[in-house]
Amino acid sequence: FPFQGCEFLFILLKKSQLFQGKLINKRKIRLKQSRLIFGHHKPYDNEAKGEENMSLKKIAVLFLCAVLAVFVAACGGSSSGSSSGTSSDSSSASSDSSQSIKPFTIKLATHVPEDHQVNLGMLKFKELVEEKSNGQIKVEVYPNLQLGSLREQVEATQMGTIEMTVTLASVISSFDADLEVLQYPYLLPSNEDELWRIMDSEVGRTIADSLEDDGFKAFSWWASGYKTLTANKPLLSPDDLKGIKMRVVPSNILIEQFKAWGANPIPIDFAELYTALQQGTVEAQENPIDTIYTTKVYEVQKHLSHLNHAYQLTIVLANKNWFDSLQPEAQNIIIEAEREANEYERELNKEKNADYMQKLIDAGMTIHELTDDQIQAFKDIAVQLHDKLAQTDGQKKFVQLIRDAQ
Repeated sequence: FPFQGCEFLFILLKKSQLFQGKLINKRKIRLKQSRLIFGHHKPYDNEAKGEENMSLKKIAVLFLCAVLAVFVAACGGSSSGSSSGTSSDSSSASSDSSQSIKPFTIKLATHVPEDHQVNLGMLKFKELVEEKSNGQIKVEVYPNLQLGSLREQVEATQMGTIEMTVTLASVISSFDADLEVLQYPYLLPSNEDELWRIMDSEVGRTIADSLEDDGFKAFSWWASGYKTLTANKPLLSPDDLKGIKMRVVPSNILIEQFKAWGANPIPIDFAELYTALQQGTVEAQENPIDTIYTTKVYEVQKHLSHLNHAYQLTIVLANKNWFDSLQPEAQNIIIEAEREANEYERELNKEKNADYMQKLIDAGMTIHELTDDQIQAFKDIAVQLHDKLAQTDGQKKFVQLIRDAQ
């Protein structure tokens, strides 16, 4: 464009010179005609000629100034308009969707301590939501059962008292019995990568979406780890569990599981776990490594046995009516932020579990890795429970989906 502009000015300048030359030539002709008629009048001719030349020069200069002014104004307007248009377009593209969102605040409850990876994942969720919404959406995270017990926090979400919570699959199964299948011992793969392949597929999505009928908007499955057993003695076979008072999450499937293994299961809420172990109300419990460390179970239990019999799945829930009432832009921001926070939490879970294991050893716990034969003794009893426990159509459907996916 600059070269075209220069060429344009050059043409105008040439035309102005030609215009000026034509005027001068015409004036010379008129002067010659005048001399033929009236004779020589040099003083008049020179004066007139000087005045005429001066006038022509002024006209040419004024003409060029006018042209230049118009050209510069046009170029400047076009350039500034173009640049301002580009910047406004890009800024509006990034902020239009978030600026159109009506401000609101999300109360989100967790059941784990502040430094637990699930809670850290929820803090990442908070960061992402507030960033993606340009501060239009605020997230308040309440860790460590501040808003009630595990069940109370889920109930509060179901009723809409709070907007969101992250909870255990074993807890949500008390609201929807079909999800009990996720706790069936040895139903899900004992390899974590294989487990996530299934739970991130249509199988996991189908199970999560079934919670809509219970008033929940379910997001994705989060990591905690494979459950382990702790006690003040090694638990290496079903015989070691006979008669032992085993604390379990209030869940029918866990009660049946430990009964089948010979234990005496006692449902106790998570908030009361440490005290129950300390006072001897129960003698053993099951939880992932991260929970055992962060809740300081190692202070009251000295033996840990790896069975890899079940994975402690965690899921993020929202009140469905509340979520459905949000603007589509806000819904998309929450969905995207939860997905990204989930990826962050899973990676963090791997790192922290390796660290927790070493810390448990340093704290004096004895770690027992069961042999394949020892695990098989538990597995032979457990797999017989699957078809027996799957009573509803939903349970049977989910069991088959998981089996077919392996």
